[in-house]
Amino acid sequence: MAKSSTSDDSKLYQFLQERNDPGVFPEGKESLDYWNEVADRYDNNYNGGISFKHITIGAREFDKHLMMKDVPKNAKIADIGSGTGLIGQKLKEEYHYSNMTAFDISPAMLEKAKEKSCYNDFVISDLHTDELVEYHQQFDHAISIACFVLGIIKPQALETVARLVKSGGLVTLSFREKNYDNELTGYRQKVEKMEKAGVWKQISIVLDEYMCLDPDNAVRGYYVTLQVC
Repeated sequence: MAKSSTSDDSKLYQFLQERNDPGVFPEGKESLDYWNEVADRYDNNYNGGISFKHITIGAREFDKHLMMKDVPKNAKIADIGSGTGLIGQKLKEEYHYSNMTAFDISPAMLEKAKEKSCYNDFVISDLHTDELVEYHQQFDHAISIACFVLGIIKPQALETVARLVKSGGLVTLSFREKNYDNELTGYRQKVEKMEKAGVWKQISIVLDEYMCLDPDNAVRGYYVTLQVC
């Protein structure tokens, strides 16, 4: 079992690293096929060799800001790029949120998320299209952790996330440090451009641990919380 876990860890890390070149976005089907293929063993990576710090820290940052606004635990929350539901599970079991909808492009990932019994609804979705119009302004708040990764989701999809949330709602996002600080990726620029346009305003940005395969492969990340205008 240990050997299998290590192999899965290395494959996932290699996949992400190969997509760490600024400005390179492969066709969507490549990513979709990959996530469908790894869905059954994805949580083994989380529970095994890969230290997914962003799950713990992302949920903590989100809850911290919701608590500051006295948000009720039954607030309607969108988990964007939910994957197998690790964030939803953390938000339900540790922070007791009870009204969450999972959005993901991978049907296989959403099937695994259903097994965790932490979501009220599931939506197969591509953030790069207009297919989510019916969900615009339907959520009180949103979280998207490890979704905006170079080579998987383009910066333009941030507009889709903002449209899902009601005015005054909070959005917590995570970005790898090198992705967010590199102007060629466009993530920081898009966040700031949307703030200047009055779409949302930044209320917090935290630089902390993100992922760590081993001490030589530690990755830091930004956790950005914004309020939709």
